[in-house]
Amino acid sequence: MASKTIILKGKPIRKEGLAGNASITPGYLIEYFGDANVTDVLIPHTTSTGAAAKRFALENDPVGGEIGTAYASGSRVQIGVFSPGDEVYAFLVANATVARGAFLESNGDGVLVAGTTNPIAQAAEDITIGGTAARIKVEVL
Repeated sequence: MASKTIILKGKPIRKEGLAGNASITPGYLIEYFGDANVTDVLIPHTTSTGAAAKRFALENDPVGGEIGTAYASGSRVQIGVFSPGDEVYAFLVANATVARGAFLESNGDGVLVAGTTNPIAQAAEDITIGGTAARIKVEVL
């Protein structure tokens, strides 16, 4: 059964920031975007296989938001900074098959891909994804 929340297990540190020039979907791996005029600007993580903080967008639950509701550019984004062992309902790249325990890293667009260059999580389930990125349960490293 699909989860209705991004935080599956654990107690991440909750923060918020401003969505930058791209929409952010809850479950995306995100990063801060450097802007000298605005602090706490967030965008989907942009570096494929690059090092990433364990920071994921959360659903906008203070106002009743659901995991399927993306944040528009310029809106306030709820985020979680996760610790090892926490579980997240993240996104896996399209056309992928991973086994439970597979290492996952940034695909450079907010979703995860199997890889060992800079892993940030492991798959918490066996899954095959079709033609579009889809959700996966992961355990943060």
